Amino acid sequence: MDYEPLFHERTPFRLAAYMAVFFALIAAAMVGLLVYHFAVERLSNMPGIDWLFLIEFIVMTVVAIFVAQFSHLDVTLTYQGMIIRFGRIQKRIDWIDVQAYHTVTEQRYLTNAGFHLGFGRGGWRAEYTVLSKPRVVVRLNTGTIRTVIFSTGNPEEIARIIKRQTGKDESA
Repeated sequence: MDYEPLFHERTPFRLAAYMAVFFALIAAAMVGLLVYHFAVERLSNMPGIDWLFLIEFIVMTVVAIFVAQFSHLDVTLTYQGMIIRFGRIQKRIDWIDVQAYHTVTEQRYLTNAGFHLGFGRGGWRAEYTVLSKPRVVVRLNTGTIRTVIFSTGNPEEIARIIKRQTGKDESA
């Protein structure tokens, strides 16, 4: 797939960024307790409490780094297809594999966020979504995942490019 973009959009996912900061603050508190425990006075006579602080620091640091990976959603449309990247999770779709597509702008459908993989009536579905952003639903004619849903700030532009590249009109 050639990477010369027809369209590129980076949508921030602030909730993930705030959650990453929250977990980083918990990690900092745990390392502070560990330092206080060794440098000032023992916080408890329980054996292993120092290991608990260390393990909690490591776990919260890893969680903060993992959640920070999902702080933005990248959508790139090229001459060969589309690339949807959410953190380290990436989906490439060739234009020839697009069976149908449509946009979703009704507010009641824009409440869930994140990466979701599920099974529904049409087969496996992958969602790459952020809160309160319009979405594009792409149905595929090949592969295990048959429906891909992703958020965008420009659903009309993406629908226009998909129509131009595939020759298919937007379906309901």
